[in-house]
Amino acid sequence: MAQAPRHAAPRIDVLDFYGLHKTPEAAVRQSLGAKEGDALPASKGDAEERIDGVAGVVESHLEAVWDAGKTILYVGIEERGAPHFELREAPEGDMKLPEVMATEYRHFIESSAAASRANITAEDLTQGHARSADPATRAIQDRFPLFATDHLTELRDVLRNSSDEEQRATAAYIIGYAPNKLDVVNDLQYALRDADAGFAPMPRAA
Repeated sequence: MAQAPRHAAPRIDVLDFYGLHKTPEAAVRQSLGAKEGDALPASKGDAEERIDGVAGVVESHLEAVWDAGKTILYVGIEERGAPHFELREAPEGDMKLPEVMATEYRHFIESSAAASRANITAEDLTQGHARSADPATRAIQDRFPLFATDHLTELRDVLRNSSDEEQRATAAYIIGYAPNKLDVVNDLQYALRDADAGFAPMPRAA
């Protein structure tokens, strides 16, 4: 998963909660003490401890991720009586994606960061995947469906077996551009349990 540029202000663009079934989101937000637009919590541990004090919460986990020019704070909750969410151990394989795909993904990260600095953050999701309002970023994203079609086997192999976190993050993002989303639902769900804590939540799957 790409890391936020050092010059980027550590402000929360998106708050994403998962694991909430019985616990009110409002109660977790109040305990977190931060909202969209605020600075990231000064202490991850202190914030998690506050959330752990919410009635019905067994354990919480915060992870800040920089993705497509936005700082996303994921707030994971394990509720009392809910199934325990286990992350998979990191794989140990050395497989890699074709260099053109890895390069295009890095260009996408750089382009989306530049768009964010220019305050161009809108996205079109009508095709089932993100297309940036920024023309340069969108042009890169529009190449991903072909990658996902022509290299689906390699993407799946890297997603499941590569020890390289950046390679797995690249595979998880590009595979979401497969034209037939039903073909990759299992792949996206698999990515949700990735051992890299800043990696898993990016592809959303039920």
